[in-house]
Amino acid sequence: MSDDEARANQLIGHFNDRIDQRDAAGAMAAIEGAVAIHRHLAAQDPARFEPELAASLNALSELRSALGDGQGALAALDESVAILGRLAGQDGRFQPALAMGLNNLSNLLAALGEESGALTAAKAAAGIFGRLAAAAPQFEPEFATSLNNLSNRLSDAGDAPAALAAIDEATTLRRRLAAADPATYEPDLAMGMNNLSNRLATLGDGARALSVIEEAVTITRRLAAERPDEFEPNLANVLWTLALRLRESGGTDQPVAALREAIAIMRPHAEAAPESHLVPRLRAMEGLLGEWG
Repeated sequence: MSDDEARANQLIGHFNDRIDQRDAAGAMAAIEGAVAIHRHLAAQDPARFEPELAASLNALSELRSALGDGQGALAALDESVAILGRLAGQDGRFQPALAMGLNNLSNLLAALGEESGALTAAKAAAGIFGRLAAAAPQFEPEFATSLNNLSNRLSDAGDAPAALAAIDEATTLRRRLAAADPATYEPDLAMGMNNLSNRLATLGDGARALSVIEEAVTITRRLAAERPDEFEPNLANVLWTLALRLRESGGTDQPVAALREAIAIMRPHAEAAPESHLVPRLRAMEGLLGEWG
């Protein structure tokens, strides 16, 4: 191992340590250093070091995104995906990494308001994972995740029927996976059912939308009882959706009760993480409760 390679590995380790310590500045310095070294090494030996460059660029993108630098995150991720696309064209072993990168790219583009590019990336990711899952069942969880992501992007684009078809397929797949391994796959099943309920409601199938979210609440309530720190925020989210479905079905007291429970569950988690995404969710729930009275 060369000195440069050893230094890059050391910086990646330091990056992970700084992330664990919530030291954003230290993490940024470490990952930028690793990217610079990997770029230098990849220029000399692409076959060996381009995969490492793609991985470090992905990590840089995630950190930039977390720090609010959307365009900087996009630049790093675009380069990473371009590298992985070239590698996957030469060696099929890079297809899963390319599909994961495309899913990340889709989510980032959606966050930046670039709906067309986000949908294109989501379709490409789902296509790759669909082919992989057809040949090797171990890729079925990733295929389900990419279908869920595709459903979100299709919904953003206003294609409600296609969005429903994608999340329906993902839910069917996750239900089968959860039947074989509940501990691993029930959390994703429940959150996917939350999306399915929303898609059904958009298309006017209120009865099935309510039934689906009631099942999601049952699953998530059980998970939250076993591991509250991990699953109580998820329970609050599905209760919020349940409140919406109950309201749409003409209820009055039941929607308010479900929303109050969601707020009571979410509040301590949001207060414990004031810079997290949980805070705006709590505020949105509270605002809706104010409207309902």
